[in-house]
Amino acid sequence: MHSDATGTEQYALDPADFYLDKADDAIHDTLSPINYEWWYFDATFDNNYSMASIWWELSSAGKEGGIVKERFIDFSVYDPAGKKIMVKKRFDNSAVSISTEKCDVKMGDNRVYGEAPVYKMRFLADGLGADLVFENLVQGYRSPPDGTAYFSMNPLIYMGWTIAQPRARVAGKLLLNGKEIKVSGTGYHDHNWGNTSIGELYDYWYWGRIFLPGHTFIYSVGQLGECMDHAPINVVMSFEGNKLVDMSQEIIGEPYDFVMDPETGIEYPKKLVLKIDSEVVKGEITHNLKNLIESYPLAVGYPLSDNETTTFGHGAVRFFSDCTVDLLVNGKKVKHSTALIHEFMKP
Repeated sequence: MHSDATGTEQYALDPADFYLDKADDAIHDTLSPINYEWWYFDATFDNNYSMASIWWELSSAGKEGGIVKERFIDFSVYDPAGKKIMVKKRFDNSAVSISTEKCDVKMGDNRVYGEAPVYKMRFLADGLGADLVFENLVQGYRSPPDGTAYFSMNPLIYMGWTIAQPRARVAGKLLLNGKEIKVSGTGYHDHNWGNTSIGELYDYWYWGRIFLPGHTFIYSVGQLGECMDHAPINVVMSFEGNKLVDMSQEIIGEPYDFVMDPETGIEYPKKLVLKIDSEVVKGEITHNLKNLIESYPLAVGYPLSDNETTTFGHGAVRFFSDCTVDLLVNGKKVKHSTALIHEFMKP
C-alpha cells in the first residue's frame, strides 16, 4: 500500500468489494428503440496534460422513418497551456461491436474494455490518441438494483448511471501528431444510458469530482425539466479511503455572481457553494472560479447528431476553480483546499 500524487493510499481492491457487477458497465438491453448510451473517461496528468473521451451509441428516429443508429468517439487532449485538441470519429455499424456482458466497446481499431478494478483504452484518429490503463483507487458504485432511475412509467422515461471508477490511477501514453508523451495521473470513468433526450429531461446540472488526500466526493446537483415539473435532482457520493461511506440526496447547490458566456448564451456562476447535510457528511464545499477551460453550444435535445443545429442559450461550460472543503465525515473534520475541474450543463 502506497500513495498516489494526491496523497490517497492505493489499496489492493478485490472485485468483491465493488457495488456493481461487470454487466452494469456493458451495453444495456433498452426498453425503447430510441435511446442513447455512452462511456466516459477522463484523466489529469502529472505533466499538466489532460484528456477526456466519450464513446457514443445513439438510436434515434430517422427523418424518413425507421431507427437510425450512430456510433462515434469524441476524444480531446488539453496541453499544459490549456489548448484543446479534439477529434470526433464516426463509425459504420459494421465496424462496431459492444459487449452485453461487460465494458468492451470496439469501434474500428479503437477499443475501451475491462472490469473492476482495471480498464484499458486504445484510440487513434488523425494523429491524436492514447493508450491508457485506468486502475480503481476507490470502489465503483451504482444505485441499486441496477443503476437505472425511472422517472415515469407512462410514458416510460428512464436514465441509468454507473460510476465504475470514481477515482482511478491512470498511466500510459498520449499521441499528438506522431509524438508519444508518457503520462501518469488521476482519472475517472462512468457510463450513462437512457431513452429521453437530456434536453427534455433536465433544465440544468452542476457536476464535479473532488479528490482529496483520503477522501473522494462525486456530486451532481441540478433540476429536471418541464416533463418532471422542474423538480430538483441532487446526489453526492462520499468515499473515505477506498470505501463508499455515504450516498445521499441531502445536498443543495447555491450559485452566485452569474455572468453570460458569449459562446453559448448561457449564464454561469463565478461561485458555487454545495451544502451537505446527511447523517454521515455535513458541511460546505465552495468553488471559486479561476477561469473557463472551454464552452460549447448544444442542440435542444442533446445528445445531438451531426444533422442538428445548436441553439443559443443551450450549452456546456467547464471550469477550473479553487475549491475549499469544510466538512464533517463520520464526525471527523475534513478541511482542505484544492483545485478542480467541474462543469455546468444547460442542455
